[in-house]
Amino acid sequence: MNNDKFFKILSIIFKFISCMIISSIALSLFITIYQYLFNGLSISYFIIYLPFISLFYLIFCVPLQLILYNKVTKYNLKYLLIYIIISAIVNVLIIDATFRNKFEVILTIIVSSLIYWFFDSLLLRKKK
Repeated sequence: MNNDKFFKILSIIFKFISCMIISSIALSLFITIYQYLFNGLSISYFIIYLPFISLFYLIFCVPLQLILYNKVTKYNLKYLLIYIIISAIVNVLIIDATFRNKFEVILTIIVSSLIYWFFDSLLLRKKK
């Protein structure tokens, strides 16, 4: 493998990891601020949320992102819909949405999808 291919692959991997990390931080901040404002929980919960959110993004979004990579342009609403569907499945089946109220579940689904879709479009999609 020549150096150009190696650095191109390395660059793509870096973009995927960056997207996951930035999205995880953004969603963790959103949830922490929401919990602080409406439930009075400590802002230090950010430290607890970040690894779990990163794990969920790594397990569910990054593989989907790999499948969809280079298929469409930035800010495609089809991708947002796909991310919303996956987020809904994860929130309802895996995170067990029964202990949260419906508004928080829907808010989490929409916000987590929007954040990941935004950074996915910003970091990985072509400008076409």
